[in-house]
Amino acid sequence: MAQEIKKPLGVGSAEKANAALEKAVKEKLAGDRQLKEAKIVVTGDVTRNEVTLSGTVPSEALRAKAAELAKSAQAGVMVNNKIILQAKMSKPVPSAKKTSHG
Repeated sequence: MAQEIKKPLGVGSAEKANAALEKAVKEKLAGDRQLKEAKIVVTGDVTRNEVTLSGTVPSEALRAKAAELAKSAQAGVMVNNKIILQAKMSKPVPSAKKTSHG
């Protein structure tokens, strides 16, 4: 029988490491009441020590907060923030019609 070679802790496939990074970031985002409701997609790339955030949020403040939380998930990770701001649903403004008084 061939002897099983044990890998050091923390060493494994890039897919598993990416999944672990993504999970850590998602947990940070889920810990925030407002960001938990946002539809943010997290994609990790451990070979570049980078995480990409995409999706939409209602404000620039939440966009920045998501990036800060993602950075705090793992020391030294770079964040590629592709989150966009949701277009605010605004009611159409009725055009001012000129009426003739006669």
